[in-house]
Amino acid sequence: MEILNRQVSPFFDKFYSEITKNITKPILFCDISTHPVTSTRDFDGSCEENSEIKIWLNKNQSSDDFEISAAHEITHAVLRREGFPHTTRTQIYAKDEWVSNIGGRLGSSLSDLVIDARLKKSGFDVTQKHLKNIEGKQSQIRKEKEERGQPEPYGPRGCIWAIYYMSSEFGFHRQQRRRFQRTLQENFPEIAKIGDSLIEVVRINGFDKPEKMLKSLVGIRDKLSLQDKIKIIDSLNGTQF
Repeated sequence: MEILNRQVSPFFDKFYSEITKNITKPILFCDISTHPVTSTRDFDGSCEENSEIKIWLNKNQSSDDFEISAAHEITHAVLRREGFPHTTRTQIYAKDEWVSNIGGRLGSSLSDLVIDARLKKSGFDVTQKHLKNIEGKQSQIRKEKEERGQPEPYGPRGCIWAIYYMSSEFGFHRQQRRRFQRTLQENFPEIAKIGDSLIEVVRINGFDKPEKMLKSLVGIRDKLSLQDKIKIIDSLNGTQF
């Protein structure tokens, strides 16, 4: 099997065959560098349309990271079919890239945790990619503080970092979590406080089941005062919150 002209391993080929057997829509793999929204070109991602599922990948990753990214994005489509919620922008903010970025980060903040646990159980080594991601985020925090100063607490940067802070509580190993959270506390203390309030929302509601994740995402969205910008969608019945 090839993805974006790259041969994948027999291990991934078997995983792909198993996980996609109940997905009826065609899956189209795309080069992330050609994504129409330029601000999303630094991140792998996926989107589901009426006729197909698009998986956007950085084809210049190492073989292991490339396969983990592909497996991760495909599993997003699987979670959606299981009823796990996703996000969308409200009509008035339909063309705002920063709202799209926050909505995407919010939508994947908890589903990524479920996906990583499943990939690890399936035999993927997600640890090294996590470590590289954490180190990159810590460097980004320091660089942003130096170049742009403190983020506005409920502005675009503030919301993104608060969401990262929250998800780190549930997705990183203890040492990694403490290192990342300490970096954010030292550089963006007000954002860390908001992140702590988001952590409490998730502790109360949970995220391992669709109905639990729905409550947590709605609670996080409301804590960040994004009700007029982002809707949480129940994938089981299409209801928007």
